[in-house]
Amino acid sequence: NADSLISQFSNSDKINTKLSVAQLAFLFHLIGSNISKDYNRSNFSKTIIRNFSSMNQPNIDFDSYYNKALKPDEQSYAKIKDLFLDIIHKQMQTFIPKT
Repeated sequence: NADSLISQFSNSDKINTKLSVAQLAFLFHLIGSNISKDYNRSNFSKTIIRNFSSMNQPNIDFDSYYNKALKPDEQSYAKIKDLFLDIIHKQMQTFIPKT
């Protein structure tokens, strides 16, 4: 059972994020499905909820996370899009010398 497995980890062992469950789910779905050769959404989701907490949920519900990964709401889509653009912008400033 995923819930019993997840409850073995204390909140202090998790990486705390500023993202909602929906945003976290969408972000890691994008990452996992695009970099893994053998992406298994269920296994990947279990790994994420074992190791991360959302801004409001120290223990993320597996079913909630799993269902939100493929069906992001508009706010989650916009937040993750802005996050990626911000990361790219910051990296460009770091690696491209100013003229």
